[in-house]
Amino acid sequence: MIVRPGCTQDAECLESVAQAAGLQASADAFRRDLHDPEIAFFVAEIDATAVGFVALRPKACPGLVPSRSPLQLWRLYIHPKFHGKGVARSLTGRALIHAHAGDHDLVWLGTQVENSRAIAFYNKCGFVVARTGYLHGDGAKAAVVMTCWL
Repeated sequence: MIVRPGCTQDAECLESVAQAAGLQASADAFRRDLHDPEIAFFVAEIDATAVGFVALRPKACPGLVPSRSPLQLWRLYIHPKFHGKGVARSLTGRALIHAHAGDHDLVWLGTQVENSRAIAFYNKCGFVVARTGYLHGDGAKAAVVMTCWL
């Protein structure tokens, strides 16, 4: 497996991974995000095929003590065929390396309260639950905010 920076040519393969993982996002939306210099994308490949990606963006952490330079782990999606194979761990590790190299002091994320698998995974990666009940998304679903101080 390799983890590399994403580029605009990855839009279609990211769309495919996202849709397999349950995220409705178009290749055009990915192209816009990949072109945005504020958003960092990393793509995991196995045998030259994209199997997962992570996206990070500078954004303040909701409802917490402000940090000097927060970074949101905005998206982490793995094709379901590759769950349990270390892809998410590799992408999360690369995200934390990127954050540290960019002099960010905090990486945070939100996940649904009922997503115990994700919460356990992020705990193993060094994130801790900072807040529960945060309303997230257009449907205002309750979320858990998790943080990793660098």
